[in-house]
Amino acid sequence: MNYLIIDLEATGDDPGWHDIVGLSAILCDSSWKKISEFETLMYPSSDDGFTLAAERNPGIDLTELKDAPLGYEALQAFEDWIIKSMGLRPDPMTKEEHLSKVVLCGFSLVPTYSFLRMAYVDDNINWFFSQEMLDLYTLVHFLTAQDILRTKSSNIKNLVGVCALLGIDRGEEPPFLLSASRLTRRCFETLQKKTAGLGS
Repeated sequence: MNYLIIDLEATGDDPGWHDIVGLSAILCDSSWKKISEFETLMYPSSDDGFTLAAERNPGIDLTELKDAPLGYEALQAFEDWIIKSMGLRPDPMTKEEHLSKVVLCGFSLVPTYSFLRMAYVDDNINWFFSQEMLDLYTLVHFLTAQDILRTKSSNIKNLVGVCALLGIDRGEEPPFLLSASRLTRRCFETLQKKTAGLGS
């Protein structure tokens, strides 16, 4: 089993209307150690996508966005990267077998999942990822509610607050698209260590 931490940038909040314009991911082993990283811009499907992207995501270079791959090309490259990073050869005949062992993860994962799943539908790409998913926000909310993790602050609704709760130094700002994915990976890794004895 591998964990795949995903994050994206979009032109709005509605997966049925707005476009993904940036996708980042980190493939991890079962101990949350990084195997490989991926990032890509994605060309928006509508003309107003560039304007919306500029307004919502000031970190995106519109010149680079105009040269970005189309959604279908980006998602194919995304899947090929996952399989190659697992030490396997991309092959349409075995893609389902390999991707079904990949667990999607993220901070507040539901919106990200909804956008990514809609992109797959729009581009007629089969969805083979595991039905198991891990949402960092939900896990932290549950653990603090049960006093397994203790916090004096109620500000755990964003990634910065969760990093503070887990004692993670955010350090220097990483590349724009990968910033949230890298912090999320560190949070999952720290959370696993802090809760390692709960099942014994």
